[in-house]
Order: sequence, then C-alpha cells, then structure tokens
Amino acid sequence: MSDAPVAFWVDTDYDREYSSDDRSRYGAYLRDAAFEPWTDNDRLAEWAAFAWRRATGPVMSPGYVRYHPRVLAARLERSGWDGSLVERARRWRTRSPG
Repeated sequence: MSDAPVAFWVDTDYDREYSSDDRSRYGAYLRDAAFEPWTDNDRLAEWAAFAWRRATGPVMSPGYVRYHPRVLAARLERSGWDGSLVERARRWRTRSPG
C-alpha cells in the first residue's frame, strides 16, 4: 500500500497467509457460500453484491476488502429500480474549520 490515503484496498497478503487451503481465505468463503440470485435478470449485479458481502465484515474478519477507519460502513447492492449496482458508503464527518 502506498503512503497516500485510500478509502478501500484488497489485502491479498493477509488473505493468502491465513488461508486454510494455502490459496485464499476469500476464495474459500465464495466456494462454500450458496449464491441464489433473486431474479433471472441482472445476475452479474447480484453476484457482485454477493461477493462484496463475503469480502467484508462481519462475514470475513478481517475483511479481504479493507477500508480506512474514517469509512464507517460500505455496501454494494443491486438496485431494485433498474438492476444496476448501487454503492452506499458512510464516512466519519469531520468538523469544518471555524
């Protein structure tokens, strides 16, 4: 990771080092989970949301995808309106100067 602050990053080193199969903790979580799409449409968006939920806490702790302490929560969902991906993130508010 660089010195520049980033909101999210993938921790592949930790994932590989602590895996039960010497390959990937995250991969094992995906293989062991049952993906059941809600609809026949938009399966890619549903798969992305499913994979995000597996990559972050509380499913994985620590998560495969990590985020900066100022990010309080982050979710990826399939939009019920048009089937696209929707991200929702909450960040820690800072006081404005003055």
